[in-house]
Amino acid sequence: MEYINNIFNTIQQWQALIGVLLGSFVGALMSLIGFYFRDKFEKARQLKEGRRRVEISVTRTINDMHTVKVNFPIFIKRTEKIIAEIDNALTDDTKYVLDETNLPFFDVFLDKTLPDILTKSYYVHNKVLWVDAGVKSVNFELVEMKQNFSTLSRKNEFLVIIKAKQREQKEAYKSNLQDFNRTIREDFIPKALDVGMKTLMQIKVYNSKMRGRWGWYMRWKYEGVSFKYFKNKKEILNYNQELPCVDRIDALINQEVVEMIRMGDRI
Repeated sequence: MEYINNIFNTIQQWQALIGVLLGSFVGALMSLIGFYFRDKFEKARQLKEGRRRVEISVTRTINDMHTVKVNFPIFIKRTEKIIAEIDNALTDDTKYVLDETNLPFFDVFLDKTLPDILTKSYYVHNKVLWVDAGVKSVNFELVEMKQNFSTLSRKNEFLVIIKAKQREQKEAYKSNLQDFNRTIREDFIPKALDVGMKTLMQIKVYNSKMRGRWGWYMRWKYEGVSFKYFKNKKEILNYNQELPCVDRIDALINQEVVEMIRMGDRI
């Protein structure tokens, strides 16, 4: 009888030990599961916030770029009025043309933290890097144009001060204004503003898709591992090193981008 009691006591002790071990294991497992889901939730929150910040920053830059693009034709019209006055007075060798206009100061907004924002999209990241460099270049050119136009006006004043021949002053002033306008029309607007605006719209369209209800599916479809484009992570990494990785998505969203640009131009 005593032998049987000892067996029962041993079994109870093992049960208690197993219960303690099982409780510790379950507790540790629940902690790991909780940590895993907290980490997933935090990453999802960071992605959502990152994409929201991209939307805000890009929209501000688009608005500033649009303001510049709208105001340059207004400036050109003012200079063309001066050119027309020069033409009317060109044969009058007793008259100088001193009319001037002002080139407004423009500055396109650039969020310097944009390249560091987490979006989990190689497409958005590449485009953001291009925008970062492009907007810096646009702002540099805007400052340079402001300085060049001031220099142009001072040269015209100088010709008057030194009493240059009236026709020479007017011809020089007209030529300088025409060259300045040509630079804006043929170089700055198409090569800087239009290209920059298109890149910004591409980011806005694609980022808006990622922020949508089925954004996770859209990003997986265009950028993730799938039988349509990439069969494994290595293929994605190799593909991301080449420019066609963004060209393909450019083509997929091109119609929406073109339509948004048209809507902006009509405003």
